[in-house]
Amino acid sequence: MSVQLTLDGHFFSESAAEALRGAEVVELLTAATLLVPRALYEPTEAAALFAAAGMPLAEGMCTVCAAAEDAEGGAAAGAADGVGTVVAADADRGDSTVAEGGVATGAADGVEAAERTFGRMADAAPTADGGSDDAALRTADRAAHADAAPLVAVMALAETTLRTIEERCSASVRYAAPLLQAVEPVEPTVWVCDTGRVLYLRCFDPALQLAEALPVETDEERAYLVERLCERIDAKRCVLLLDDRSGCFRRFRHRFKKTIPCA
Repeated sequence: MSVQLTLDGHFFSESAAEALRGAEVVELLTAATLLVPRALYEPTEAAALFAAAGMPLAEGMCTVCAAAEDAEGGAAAGAADGVGTVVAADADRGDSTVAEGGVATGAADGVEAAERTFGRMADAAPTADGGSDDAALRTADRAAHADAAPLVAVMALAETTLRTIEERCSASVRYAAPLLQAVEPVEPTVWVCDTGRVLYLRCFDPALQLAEALPVETDEERAYLVERLCERIDAKRCVLLLDDRSGCFRRFRHRFKKTIPCA
């Protein structure tokens, strides 16, 4: 069964939770996602990774890990049995809210989260002249860029949510993350997966330069993100690989060299 569930804060409704019963792979959609080289990942250090990335875990939060081999199962969530999709999103995004997935970042909206991303991206993404500088990449991303190391995605969610998933799903449930979807670019490429509440972004030139998950819901937030992105890269020389699950990102396709739909 393929389902998409919205978490109102940190809990499921009983009917929504029941829809997950028997799922073998759960795709967790949350802006609280980090990519880490598999060889460097230790479950006991996950909280420290989020803290180092400026996203300290709030009380009652925990983490799960997704491997690349499970990402394709999540990408096929719309068509495959045994796959469930969980959207870890907050009902209230006011000034005092916790960010997507319950990670305390102090972000009021997707624009602020995008601004932090492009602050890092100033030195990380391919530039208009075709060069790049990875000095501002997170430690894990820098290691992956240098060594082409296999990556895992570490995601934060509420402990209550994790218990509900484990109670309803297969005993051997695995997790998937959009940022692990296989991409083999041979030219400058921007990969976008827009799920409606979380926008996943990867830049390649052709190696991975940047990987982010952003809480972006409105067209205004998307427009701001695209403008900031185009300030850092020559979009007209970049291929856009677009997984537009929400149908909201397609209006920005003209900013890029060409668009290739993907899922």
